[in-house]
Amino acid sequence: MFYRKMYERMKAWKSAGGRTALFLTGARGVGKTTLAKAFAGREYAKQIFIDFSEASPEVLRLFDGPPDPDGLVLQLQLCFRTSFVPGKNAVVFDSVQYCASAREAAEILAADGRLSCIMTGSPDSLAET
Repeated sequence: MFYRKMYERMKAWKSAGGRTALFLTGARGVGKTTLAKAFAGREYAKQIFIDFSEASPEVLRLFDGPPDPDGLVLQLQLCFRTSFVPGKNAVVFDSVQYCASAREAAEILAADGRLSCIMTGSPDSLAET
């Protein structure tokens, strides 16, 4: 039941334009990552998944400094060997509590409109950043 309700709310977010980042929060182990991956996989032609709890130094460097949407989109495409079509692509930032600058980047990317951004994080560990 929870999964279906949340999935429908996520579809409504996407239908409304998805010009803000979607942030799924909740206790650890409740299915935030599973839901975000399933939604991105079903609702978008292409998706990128970044787990900040185990991201490579190369990926983490993309989020150094102030976020620049043009540069970040280009770097994500190069790093993940893909190309984006506006409105048809999503990026999932998992465990954003491990990369505070990713939260700001997600908001900027979503407002830019080229990528839909979904973030996940546990509130107990968000206070640590």
